[in-house]
Amino acid sequence: MRLGPQIDFSARPQGLSRYLVGQVMGPMIFFTLASTAITWLRGSLSYLDLVVNRGQSASTFLEFTFLLLPSVAMVVLPLALVVATIFAIHRLHSESELVVLWASGLSRFGVVKPLMITAAMVTILAYALGLWINPLAQNYLKGRIFEIRGDIAASVLHEGAFNAPIPQLTVYIRERKSSGELLGLLVHDSRIPDRPITYMAERGIIVRAAEGPRLVMFTGTVQQVSRETGELSLLDFEENVFDLQQFSASPASRWRKPDERMLDELLHPDWGIDEQRNFDLLVSEGHKRLSDPLYTFALPLIALAALMFGEFSRRGIWVRVAVALLLVILARVIGIGLNAYAVRHVWGNILVYLWPILIVSLSLFSLSDYAHRLFASRRGPVPRQFNDSADPLAPVAG
Repeated sequence: MRLGPQIDFSARPQGLSRYLVGQVMGPMIFFTLASTAITWLRGSLSYLDLVVNRGQSASTFLEFTFLLLPSVAMVVLPLALVVATIFAIHRLHSESELVVLWASGLSRFGVVKPLMITAAMVTILAYALGLWINPLAQNYLKGRIFEIRGDIAASVLHEGAFNAPIPQLTVYIRERKSSGELLGLLVHDSRIPDRPITYMAERGIIVRAAEGPRLVMFTGTVQQVSRETGELSLLDFEENVFDLQQFSASPASRWRKPDERMLDELLHPDWGIDEQRNFDLLVSEGHKRLSDPLYTFALPLIALAALMFGEFSRRGIWVRVAVALLLVILARVIGIGLNAYAVRHVWGNILVYLWPILIVSLSLFSLSDYAHRLFASRRGPVPRQFNDSADPLAPVAG
């Protein structure tokens, strides 16, 4: 039978710090994995239709979903850390471990410091994701999507139907094998009105060369009708190559979105027409990428300040939990609003830094002994059943 909180103080402060960090890291990992799995699944479904309709393999779908992980983690990490912090403090309170900690002479910052170290480590991870990993993943992901959507080689692979990927070009494929081989090919090219050409072949295959996609046809005929004379000319071939490069979108023609660019490209855009037209958007995205990870550190501090400020209550801390969640949501909503404001007003980029810094400053102040003494003095004399020598949250034994 458990007689009380099982905290080993023999190795303080290192052992106690590891214990408090463990109380947050365990729930945070659990909430991160659970939230990432749900968000990841919802995000990956948007690519399922693209992969199926464009005839891509299952490995392409897995590749796309894997590249979504950095962007999902950037959203999930701050929220998971907040939930884990609230969960840890509530557990320490409900099992009276906070009372033991303060009774042993540990100050508020003695409890908060290990949690702040955890938040700082997660913040560093958030910066790595936002400044380096996610832009690279998004650039590659959207480049692949652009390539698939603009590649005629993918759009003509619908068997048993006449496909018109572009005007005046019709392609029919009787059957497509799992190996990629095409059977029963018909290609009718009437882009030159006076010289329409029809290719018929027993089999063929799409080859993606460095110069672009090629349709290689084997054992067939080329039929061409002269509009002037009405004569039909037939030409048998063993192998014929039909160039598809002109129908494929060039990667160079794609304008990369802000979330695909590295920080230097955002803060110092090129002099291209599109870059200058979206100058404010690019610059604001750069400042957003620098300021958003600060919330990974600021939001848990709000939760700690709401949970640990004021006097101890034997009825639990559910009201404080609700206040903590409300403050976290309010702080993040205001931050999102400031990011939107900075897109239209360049000087608003200053506010996206000041707001999380203000949150951290106010939270640290509310956790200080001075703020506690100020709060206690305004409330009047502390009741006799509470101990005012150490912390108002620590009740007197007996």
